[in-house]
Amino acid sequence: MHKNILGYLSNYNMPLIGENHCYNEIDGLVFAIFSFAPIGPDIRRRGEGFSIDPLGKTMGELSEKLIDTENNDLLSARFGFSMSGDYGRHLNFFNHIAKNNRYKDIRIAGFLCNNDGLCQFLAFTFEIKQGEYLIAYRGTDDSLEGWYESIKLFQENLPSRQIALDYLKGEMKKNKGLFRLVGHSKGGHLALSAAIMSDVRQKINIRSIINYDGPGFTREFIAKHYESILLLQHKVYRFSPTDALVSSMLFGQDIMYYEKNMRYVKPYGYKAPHDQHLYFNWAIDEMDRFQLKKRSRLSVIFQKATAQIHSLYNPKELNNILDQLYEQSQELYKDNDNMVNRFDVFTIFLGATIKILAISKSRN
Repeated sequence: MHKNILGYLSNYNMPLIGENHCYNEIDGLVFAIFSFAPIGPDIRRRGEGFSIDPLGKTMGELSEKLIDTENNDLLSARFGFSMSGDYGRHLNFFNHIAKNNRYKDIRIAGFLCNNDGLCQFLAFTFEIKQGEYLIAYRGTDDSLEGWYESIKLFQENLPSRQIALDYLKGEMKKNKGLFRLVGHSKGGHLALSAAIMSDVRQKINIRSIINYDGPGFTREFIAKHYESILLLQHKVYRFSPTDALVSSMLFGQDIMYYEKNMRYVKPYGYKAPHDQHLYFNWAIDEMDRFQLKKRSRLSVIFQKATAQIHSLYNPKELNNILDQLYEQSQELYKDNDNMVNRFDVFTIFLGATIKILAISKSRN
C-alpha cells in the first residue's frame, strides 16, 4: 500500500537517524519541505519578519510554534494560495513533525534568510546526528522576486547561487563534521550549485546531495565547472516525478548524475503533470522508499522543447524579455506586496512564452 509524505510521517515511533537506521531519500525530502517553514522577512503580508528565531530550537519546537493558533495566520498566508500547495497539508506536515520521534528533537544549527533586491534565498542547517549536518535550501516562495529569479536560472551570475555557496562555506567552518545537502525545485538547484562551486577540501566533507525535481544548468555553467561536476557525480542524486517538467529545464541531466542516481517517482494518485512537482503528490512504498516508475514521454518532449528555446535565443535576449515582464508584473502586484499565487505564476509564464514566440515569428 503506497502513501505520500504525510502518511509516512504519521508513524510517530520511527527510529532516530543513526547507524542502524540510516539517513535516506525520504529523510532528505522531509528537510527540504521543512525549509519552506514561514519564517524570516519574506513574510511580507505581515509587513515584518517572523519573530521566532529558529537557531538552537528543535524541529519539533519550531513546528509547535507554527501550528499554534496565535501564529496560524502565517501558515495560511504562506500556503493558502501559493505555488507551494495548500494550507491544510502543510499544517498536517508541521503537526506530524512536532510529534514524530525521528525528527522532532533534531536541532537547528544554522539559518539564513536573504531577500535583498531580486534575490530570494533561505536555508536551514540541521544537526541530524553527532558530527553530521544537513543543509536544506528553500525553493521558490510566493514572492514575485522569487519567481523572477527562478525563471532566470540561465544567468551566469545568479545572486542566490553565490549566497548558497557562501552559506555552505560558513556552516562548514562553524560546524566541524560531514554535510548533506538537499533542496526542492530551485532549492535543489542551489544545493547542487553550492556543492559544484565549493573547493576540493569542502567536497570531501559532503556526503551526498539530493536534488528534488530542481532545474539543470546552462551549457556554459557545465563547461566552466566540468571537472568539479565529475568529482561529485557519485554523491549526487535526483528524484523527479514521472511527468517531470521543472527538472527537464536547462541541461546537464546526462552529466550531473550517474544514470542509476536519476530516479522518477510515481505520483500519489492521479495528478496532472504540473501538480506532480509538489512534494505531497509523490508516492512512497511500504518499505519507506519512493515508489519508482519510468519517465513519461511528455517529460522527454518538454525537455527537448526547452532546449530548442535556448538554442533560438541568446541569454541577453531572454534576459531583456523577462526584465520587461518583471517590470509589468511589479506594477500589477504592487498593491499585494509583490506576492503571487499559482494562477498568477501561470499567467506570468504564459506572457513570457507569448513574447518569446513573437520574437521568433518576427525573425521568420
